[in-house]
Amino acid sequence: MDDIVLTRTLRSQGFDGRDLGRMRRNGSLLSVRRGAYVRDRPAERTRAEEHRELILATVPQLHDGAVISHASAAVLHGLPTWPNAMDRVHVTRNRSSGGNRRAVVQVHTAPLVHDHVTAIDGLSVTSRHARCSTFVVLCLSNRPWRPVSGRWPTGWCGRFLTTSLRIWPGGRGLDRQGVRVLRAFGRSSS
Repeated sequence: MDDIVLTRTLRSQGFDGRDLGRMRRNGSLLSVRRGAYVRDRPAERTRAEEHRELILATVPQLHDGAVISHASAAVLHGLPTWPNAMDRVHVTRNRSSGGNRRAVVQVHTAPLVHDHVTAIDGLSVTSRHARCSTFVVLCLSNRPWRPVSGRWPTGWCGRFLTTSLRIWPGGRGLDRQGVRVLRAFGRSSS
């Protein structure tokens, strides 16, 4: 599944557009996204496996500096995520503006601190701490969202979230929302 073949690679090997069309029709090339194919894939795949394939097909086509983030990072970390968040590959760029949404890629912009980026299988991915921060942002957003389990995360993520909500650098409004989130999960705000 991880053997992504790019159109530019096939063209450099001497295949032209007619050859690629023939290979798609006879099933020797299976499209992942525009400009990227696989030669074989399992008949049964989970939504996370499909998304991982899309990530691997998209990364070679991105400009330098893109870091896999949000739901896409959750898939690579093996963490659960919600299905509609896997419609696009999410990447974050270390800048203050210029995010956009395309057919296959959602570009987010944010300052990326060194310890919020890690490598998984050679890909730059936001770390588990950054992934956990995304959870905090979702909790503090105005969108209705609740964790699937309805329980507060435990272990390092729970400790990280509790600390993040108490020291969130956004002013008193976010602090009050953080307290609301903690209370909603039955946690003390002190």
